[in-house]
Formats: sequence, C-alpha cells, structure tokens
Amino acid sequence: MPEGIFISYRRKGGSMLAGILYNELIRQFKQEHVFKDIKSLHPGDDFKNVINTAIEKSDIFLLLINYNWASHISADADNQDLPEHDFAYFEIECALEKKVEIIPVLFENAFMPNPAELPVAIREITTKHAFSINSETVLEDVEKLVLYVRSKKKFMYEDGTLVGSTERIIKDPLNTLKKIYTDTVDMYKKDFSYLRGFFKKKK
Repeated sequence: MPEGIFISYRRKGGSMLAGILYNELIRQFKQEHVFKDIKSLHPGDDFKNVINTAIEKSDIFLLLINYNWASHISADADNQDLPEHDFAYFEIECALEKKVEIIPVLFENAFMPNPAELPVAIREITTKHAFSINSETVLEDVEKLVLYVRSKKKFMYEDGTLVGSTERIIKDPLNTLKKIYTDTVDMYKKDFSYLRGFFKKKK
C-alpha cells in the first residue's frame, strides 16, 4: 500500500519552504517515505523514472504554489513545450493519473490558479481545497500542515515502534503478516548471501 509523501515545488521561490516542510515531515515519518527531489535523487538516476516511481508509492502529494507559480506554465503547454528544468507539470500529471491525493499548499500570498491559466490535463488541481502558509506564521502553519497530513494517513504511527506495530496488526493484519514474512525471508537471503561469500573467500 502506498504510504509516501511527495513534495512538488519550483526551486525558484519554493526551495526554502520545501526544505522546512521536508525537515518537519521526516521528524514525523520515515525519511524514505518523504520524497523531495534534491534529497531523494542520486547521481546517475533517471529522474523521470524516479519521480514516477516515487509518486506511485505515495498517497499524499503536496503541491507548493506561490504567487507566480502559474506564470511558468502556458495554458496550451504540454510536456514537449516545457523547459527541461521544469517538472512541476510532469509531477502533477503523474499524481492525477495515479489518483494520489493532492493537497495544494499556498504561500507568499498565493491564490489557487484560474483553470484557464493551466493546461487542460492539470486543471483538476484547481478543484482541490488548499492549505495556506502565512509568511508571518510559517513554522506554526507548517506544523499544522504536518499534523493534517498525519490525520490523512491510514496509519498514524510509524513502523519500528510498539505503538506503530500494534496499530498495523489491528488495522491491517493480513498485509502486516505478509510484510513480516517478506522481511524475514529477505533477511535470511542476505545472511545466506553473506555467508556464502564469506566461505568462498576462505577457500
């Protein structure tokens, strides 16, 4: 089941808020469950494939929108028309296609874009109720947003804690048992692989 949180933002104007939000989210959720391009992409990665996979593994898509966000996308644009460094459109298309829950996050006195300003393929985002970050109460608002995201998740608590493990067993016993089995098998495979390599070296 997808459990990730994807942060979509423009580096020009949105980097600082994206960084603050990312740091707050990884205090509440596992780091591998929170995707932010600079933190999650590695040298040599095919970024489109990585983004597509990350969105596929996510159930929450946080779309950061500032006052001039829409001015970067022409209403008649498609993927071929966009600059190589601008993947906001691609990310939104993926999220809509995969039915991920999109939460627009407005900051710098932004308003939701007018549908006519956007390509038809992503106009659906204008129907989503937005969360606003006030410039005078950024940290407080980010904290509220993180708590709201937590309230939207199926599991309130993370794996690796007694409370989290208990919650998963109660809410999703079948998949929890499957996960325990898979993790155990993977552990034995790794141990076997290590031991086989160790004895080969001894020979």
